[in-house]
Amino acid sequence: MRLVLLLTAVSAFAQTARPPAFEVASLKVSSEAAGRVSSDVAPAGVTFRNASLTIIMRWAYKLPACQISGPTWLADERFDIVAKAAGPSKEDEMRPMMQTLLTERFKLEVHRETRTMQGFALMEAKGGHKMKPSGPDSPAEAIQDPVKGSIVTGASMAELAEDLAGPLNAPVLEMTGLKGRYDFIINIRAHLPTDRKPGDPPPDPADIFMEALQQDLGLKLEPRKAPVEVLVIDHMERRPIENRSEEHTSELQSPCNLVCRLL
Repeated sequence: MRLVLLLTAVSAFAQTARPPAFEVASLKVSSEAAGRVSSDVAPAGVTFRNASLTIIMRWAYKLPACQISGPTWLADERFDIVAKAAGPSKEDEMRPMMQTLLTERFKLEVHRETRTMQGFALMEAKGGHKMKPSGPDSPAEAIQDPVKGSIVTGASMAELAEDLAGPLNAPVLEMTGLKGRYDFIINIRAHLPTDRKPGDPPPDPADIFMEALQQDLGLKLEPRKAPVEVLVIDHMERRPIENRSEEHTSELQSPCNLVCRLL
């Protein structure tokens, strides 16, 4: 009897220890290498179209590209992924599922380490912020208006700092001291230089965001070096394991973001 109980306990532990995974997933090289990149995250699952591994890993590990250290070809190949969860799932619940998919299909091996990097501190500007505290019923969303820019509701400062790291290609530390969630409008395009001539170098994204944050939100970015977590890729195959036939789909189960909306 004791042996039966022990085997049952071991079996139950093995089942619960399996990494989270999508119920069904299809991953293939995109046929539109020069096409538009798109993504859709819904309770039923995740879809990426024509997305590089850099984009996919940024979402899966919730890190900006500057905090992912790996081979230069990560941005070269484009892939289509259609992954379905077993039941309605939250976005943060599906990120580990995507990590499992990448591990299985690309033989991904990673470790985390701390590195000191040049980045920015997001702080409240002199005179105070210009944002409105979110009401209890404010949805967490961002809507693009062709005239006003991004109309954002229900955003925390930690989320804003995290999303700014993408276009700035640098870690952004949340140091505003502002708690809770806020509604605001920020129009990045309105702060793009209008006097550029053909052949002029592209504007520095940091200058544009500094101006937009200061004028629209009453926030500021200050250059700051700080220790940050970096995901280091130890091994990754350039080509994924091919999709299996439909009748064996179960074997695959195993083992956009605010910034994009701001631009």
